[in-house]
Amino acid sequence: MKILLPMDSAQDAKLIVDMVANFNWPPGSEFVLLHVMTPDTCDPIEIDAQKQQTAENLLAALSQQLKQLLPKCRFEKRLMRGVPHTEILWLSGFWDADMIVMGWRARTQADCFLAGSVSKAVSREAPCSVCIVRPPKELRKAAEELGKTTAASHC
Repeated sequence: MKILLPMDSAQDAKLIVDMVANFNWPPGSEFVLLHVMTPDTCDPIEIDAQKQQTAENLLAALSQQLKQLLPKCRFEKRLMRGVPHTEILWLSGFWDADMIVMGWRARTQADCFLAGSVSKAVSREAPCSVCIVRPPKELRKAAEELGKTTAASHC
């Protein structure tokens, strides 16, 4: 089985790793841990390099953690640049993924209107099954109460 694990942040990664580690994957399953860096023409080269190093460190740490938790599976790390949902969809098709397991980020309705939702776009257009791992209800409710999101802001 081929499973694509796109991750945007350490928070996403923790939720995804927890879910993946507690699922009964067939021996020999292959995982690709993916982070997509959005090109930002306003970032100086030094900041871009720092973002890349942070992403590489996150992927390396998660890969090691998952290798220990799932020793009969194989793991690969990928760092790509581009529009996140486009790159996720491209890689899932190119690699012939059986499943995508990704996080969901609480966003304001304005953010969703302006930028859209990566998880929504991927789930709508993916050539395979998509599992969206959401934070526990308590965390979502706390964010809502702080006015950061609304219950309807699934984008």
